[in-house]
Amino acid sequence: MKKIITFIVVGVLMLSTNAAVFANSTTTSMSVGATHTGLVKEDGQLVMWGMNEYGEFGIGKTSMFKQGFTDSEKDVVDVACGYFYSTAILKKDGSMWVCGRNNYGQLGNGKYGFTQISKEFVKLDTNVVKIGAGEGYFIYLKKDGSLWGVGSSDSGKLTNKYSGDYVTKPVKLMDGIRDFSTYCRNTAAINKSNELYMFGNNTNGQLGIGNNNESVNVNLPVKVLENVRTVSCGVDYVLAVKNDNTLYSWGKNDYCQLMNGKTAYDKDYVQVYKPTKVADNVLKACAGGDGSRSMTYSSTTMRRKWPRRGFLPPSSWSIKPFPSSVSGTAVRRTTTTAAFTAWSRRRSYPRYGWWRN
Repeated sequence: MKKIITFIVVGVLMLSTNAAVFANSTTTSMSVGATHTGLVKEDGQLVMWGMNEYGEFGIGKTSMFKQGFTDSEKDVVDVACGYFYSTAILKKDGSMWVCGRNNYGQLGNGKYGFTQISKEFVKLDTNVVKIGAGEGYFIYLKKDGSLWGVGSSDSGKLTNKYSGDYVTKPVKLMDGIRDFSTYCRNTAAINKSNELYMFGNNTNGQLGIGNNNESVNVNLPVKVLENVRTVSCGVDYVLAVKNDNTLYSWGKNDYCQLMNGKTAYDKDYVQVYKPTKVADNVLKACAGGDGSRSMTYSSTTMRRKWPRRGFLPPSSWSIKPFPSSVSGTAVRRTTTTAAFTAWSRRRSYPRYGWWRN
């Protein structure tokens, strides 16, 4: 099975004398949180780096200082780093484990508190096939097609079926789901009929319902699109690819992350509060913080993250071929946590604009 070459990721993400140990390694999963990053090597070894102030490394201890590459759990197939200092992993046996801060009850132990932490991974559930993390919550999909969540529930993050801001035990959110994406404060779920449902915050119209009304006034989850193959949630915006290979986007667009040639700084800009077609012939799209990518069937990756106020990139910049070391399988795993965007953006390419020739 093809893998993504790890040495491309490291060395730029963090300067460390440990980088040499990754030179001949490969990885199948990576996730970037607010202050920490997790990476799963080919042999199932979880490697963490960044901040471990609240035990988010799951190694039995904490640290007030940034940490270099640190081995954590074994037999891991996926990792999801939350925005609020917590981590979830999926093991080969289908069990889901969590660690770190429990300020919103995201560890699922029936408690919550800003001083509550777990320095070691604790089991949350079994028969899990996919995991995701956002601001103080975890979302995960089980083998039977049921979608579950735990943690922060404000702004409809766990649909609006649950009152209060804290859900301290896992709750079922939906049934009949085949795939999902979650990031920051929104979740998109595709059911077995390829219908796309949204729930979470709607400040920038990211629910795709035609307005930016508060999500507490919306019956969540809400159906927004049909015939959807893949979806990716970014920070207050969404990218979805339909079965006919067309790309749709909606929500926040400060830096042209909707890939529509416009930014919110343009004088004639109209907010995109409903799914809007922006491209054809797209295999997959990836949303992140404020930058997007899509892969076409011609193996080209398009990056859209413009300089402030919509200035066009210099003529010396262009679309670059997708790295040959990245396979479709590797991309599928990393983009589930929007880590591919972070990985690409932090390479040697410029922070703004397209890739430099």
